[in-house]
Amino acid sequence: NSLGLRTEWRVIQGTPDFFSITKKMHNALQGGEIDLSKIKKEIFEQVIYENSVRNFLDHDFVIVHDPQPLPLIEHYEKKCPWLWRCHLDLSRPDAETWKYLRHW
Repeated sequence: NSLGLRTEWRVIQGTPDFFSITKKMHNALQGGEIDLSKIKKEIFEQVIYENSVRNFLDHDFVIVHDPQPLPLIEHYEKKCPWLWRCHLDLSRPDAETWKYLRHW
């Protein structure tokens, strides 16, 4: 804001199950283990969809922090660049989790 740029934050809202899954995904991306079942993916993707409906984006660019909100890009028209900032150590991610998330 001090540079004259209008900025806004959006925070993901979700259920306890959603946040349990994203915590396990977070750990798996840093080398931990996860059973990323079909139902877990469905819960994750449904909550992300619900957040996309709740949040209107009309900006010059979008910065996504962390892996959890990555799928949001799927639910918006591509009017601007999206940047992903990830603070995790991705040097040894769980292969299944990385494969699942990286296409976003």
